Order: sequence, then structure tokens, then C-alpha cells
Amino acid sequence: MRKILVLAAMAVLGVCSTSYAVVGLGVRAGMGSFGDGSSTSSFLFGAHADLTALPMIGAEISGTFWSKSEEVTVFGITTKTTTSIISVDGTAKYKFSIPGSPITPYLGAGPGLYFTKGKAEITNYPTVETSETKFGIHGAGGVDFKIATMPLSIGAQVKYAAIFSDPGTHLLSVVGLVTYNY
Repeated sequence: MRKILVLAAMAVLGVCSTSYAVVGLGVRAGMGSFGDGSSTSSFLFGAHADLTALPMIGAEISGTFWSKSEEVTVFGITTKTTTSIISVDGTAKYKFSIPGSPITPYLGAGPGLYFTKGKAEITNYPTVETSETKFGIHGAGGVDFKIATMPLSIGAQVKYAAIFSDPGTHLLSVVGLVTYNY
């Protein structure tokens, strides 16, 4: 497995050393939910690096953080729960060409790591904390809009991840992107 990863990395570096390689760094923000379908959404933000090695093939590495808190009081007992997630994932992208247009739609997929931390505080009881690292795969779709006179592009992306280590758990995010292209 390690040999395959090394060969894949060498192939990516070889393709990227061509004169077409474009690297972009950017930020992202939007809404996301993490759970079994009954979870509420919360604000998220993060950063990404985008690499386009060939006109229709690209890759993205992104890191995203979000947290949500809920507080419930029943019979004078208050329970406050906080869940924080940091996701780090890679996406291989296929970009659809629209000749003469600054708009580039794409589809992609890839693996991800999801670092979760949970905390529950209950009146008159000790605080309970948990943390886990979960693995999953995701699918993504989006669109980039290249600003003609600047090295900037803006875009939107929808990403859905299935978590292997916790069946039935998913991650769904909708974000806006701003990328500075080198």
C-alpha cells in the first residue's frame, strides 16, 4: 500500500512540474451538519489549497472547523452539549470545460479524517468529554468563477461525507470559496 501511495505522489508531482500547473490558496465559509440526519446545522469555516495539473483534472486539500452547542433545561437541571469537528480531506476533481466561459463546474471525491470532540455539562454532575478520530469518504460538487482581470476566483461547493468508523453518521456542508491563484 505504501509503495502505491509513493508512486501516486510521484505521478502527481511529475504532472505538476509541467508548465500548466496552477496552485491556489483560499478560504471557505458556510453551513454544515454532522450526525445521523437529525442534527442541526451550524456555521463552519476553513482553508484550502487547490492544484490544477491539467485543464480538466485537479486536486484540493481542505481543512474545516465547526462547532455547535445546545442547552436544554428540564425540571431545573440544565444540560449543555458542545460538539466540535475538524475535517481534513483531499478531493480529486474532474472539471467540466465550458469554452469561452469563466465558469468551471466540477465533480470530485476523496478520503477524509474527522476529528470530533464532544462535551456534556449537566447541573450538579461531573463534565463528560469524548474525542474520536473518524475516517470517511466524500463526494463533492461545485462551481468556480474566475475573475477576469485578477488572480482570484470565487465559488460554491457542496460536500457529503459518509463516515466508515461510525455507520449512519454523515457530514454535509455547503460553502462559499475565495481562492487566490498563483
